[in-house]
Amino acid sequence: MSAENSANRLRLGLLIALGIALVLGSYWALEVLRKTGGSDLQQAPRSAPDYYVKNFTFVKMAKSRTARYNISGDVLTHLPLDDSYEITKPVIYHLANNLPPMVMRSERALVNSDNTEVKMIDNVDVDRPASGTNQHFHLTSEYLLLLPNDDVMKTDQPVKMLMGNNLLNGTGMIANNATRQLDLANRVHGVFPPTTVR
Repeated sequence: MSAENSANRLRLGLLIALGIALVLGSYWALEVLRKTGGSDLQQAPRSAPDYYVKNFTFVKMAKSRTARYNISGDVLTHLPLDDSYEITKPVIYHLANNLPPMVMRSERALVNSDNTEVKMIDNVDVDRPASGTNQHFHLTSEYLLLLPNDDVMKTDQPVKMLMGNNLLNGTGMIANNATRQLDLANRVHGVFPPTTVR
């Protein structure tokens, strides 16, 4: 019986020693990989999109707890490399007090990580209906940079604007909705039909 117990103890001791050797070997291999950069490869920033949302609406509130603007679109894709967003077929409603909403559309848009810049790209169309003393406003371009916190629109591309019956064309524009100031930079051409006197 003692010989059988000794054999069992020997087998048990060998199994324990083999288990300890496997644990130590695994720990050693993990440390070697960590020191040679193996784990850095897993922690490298992802460049591929990590999630998307279909048929979404995002509402930005003002400090007065009223809606300031909302963005909707067909697909919102998150880009983790710079924590930005790409939107397919965006529609932006800019809501201002005592004015009808300004509606902005394009084929796609890029929004930075803190939502302070919205780049509208391809077939940009901006429209605000007439109301009170404000004339109908319509703008088209291929690119428009929106700065929502400053209430500013910019572009370095050609723009075509219709304000009431007045038509303006130019290249490069800064429009500040807060101060109601509009600047066209180059190749400005305007058509101002005569007003009818009643």
